[in-house]
Amino acid sequence: MALFRDEAPVLGQAIQVKELSGYGAGNPVTNYFKPTTRELVDVTMQAAGQHVTQWIYQAPWKCQVVAIHENHTVASTSGTIDVVRIQADGIAPAAANGTTIISMLTAPMSTAGAANTRQNLALSTASGNPLILNAGDQLAVVAGGSSVNYAGGVVQIEITQLG
Repeated sequence: MALFRDEAPVLGQAIQVKELSGYGAGNPVTNYFKPTTRELVDVTMQAAGQHVTQWIYQAPWKCQVVAIHENHTVASTSGTIDVVRIQADGIAPAAANGTTIISMLTAPMSTAGAANTRQNLALSTASGNPLILNAGDQLAVVAGGSSVNYAGGVVQIEITQLG
C-alpha cells in the first residue's frame, strides 16, 4: 500500500512523487521526481554591470536540467543570455560551440524581452542528451551582445537528480 497517492513503490531508492509544475495559462506539466533531490539555482543580475559571463553550478551527482526561467525589471535594446554546460576543466565559459561548451537552450535568450514578464525558456532538444549533467559537469551563464539597460534580472535553473 502506498503512503501517498501516485507513489511507487512505497519504500526504496526508486520512490517517486507526482509533481505539477509550470507557469502561466494552460495545463501544468506533470512530472515524477525523486523527493528531496531537486535543486533550484538562482542567478541574479541586478544591474547591467553585473550582467557578465559567470560560473553558476557544479553537479554533485548525475542530474538533468528540467526547466530554465528568466525575468527582469528593465529590458535592454539588445543582448543575450545563454546557459551552457562545460564538461572538462580548463575551459572558460563562452558561447556554445557544440562540442566542449553545450547550450542548455534551443537559442540564447534575448534581454530585450518584455520587462516583468516571466520567460519559460525552450530547452535544447539536440541529440546526445545535452540536458544531462554528470557529476563534476559545470553550468555557466554566458552574456552576449550589448545589455546596457538590462537590470533586475534573475535566471532560475531547475535541476533534478537522476539514478
